Amino acid sequence: INSHFSKRKTKNQNKDKIQLYQSLLNKSLLDRKGQLTSPTDFAIKYGFGVIKFTPTSPTLPFHGLLFDSPPGTLVKAIADGSIAWMGPIDGLGDTIILDHGREIHSLYSRVTLANLRIGDMIEEGTVFSRVTRSTHFIADGLYFELREHGIPTNPLLWILSKTEFLQKTSSSLENVQ
Repeated sequence: INSHFSKRKTKNQNKDKIQLYQSLLNKSLLDRKGQLTSPTDFAIKYGFGVIKFTPTSPTLPFHGLLFDSPPGTLVKAIADGSIAWMGPIDGLGDTIILDHGREIHSLYSRVTLANLRIGDMIEEGTVFSRVTRSTHFIADGLYFELREHGIPTNPLLWILSKTEFLQKTSSSLENVQ
C-alpha cells in the first residue's frame, strides 16, 4: 500500500510540475506588467535607479527595491517560476533567483534558503521564504530585483499599475539625488 501511495503521490507531483511548466510557457509576463504580485506587503525603503544612503555617501546605482520589511517577513513569488539559483551573493547575502521563462528572472536577497532546491516550482503568490537579518547591507529588509535578458529593470513597472507606479515613484524620489 505504501509503495502504491508513493507512486501515486509522485504522479500527482509530476502532473503539477507539468501544469506549472505549461503555464510558464503559455503566459507571457510581458503582457502582465503592472499586474504581478508584490514579494511583500511592506513599504519600499529604497527604489530602483540611483541612490544615496546617507547625505555624505556617494551616489550609487541601485538595481532593485529594498522593502522596509523586518526579519521574519514572509516572501512571496511575484509570478510562477522555478528556482534557477540559490546561495550567497557578495554584498546581498543569501539569495534566491526564480526563472519565469522567456529570460525573465526575479531575485530575492536576504532570505532563508531552507527546504528549497534548485528546480523547485513556485506558484505566483506562494510564500517560499522569509526575510533574514542583513549583515552585508546598510539597512534590513528584503532586496528584490527583476531582470529581463540579464538586464535589471524597474520592478515597480511589473508589480504596480501605471497610476500606482507614478504615485510611488514620485513619493520615493526623496531617496534619489
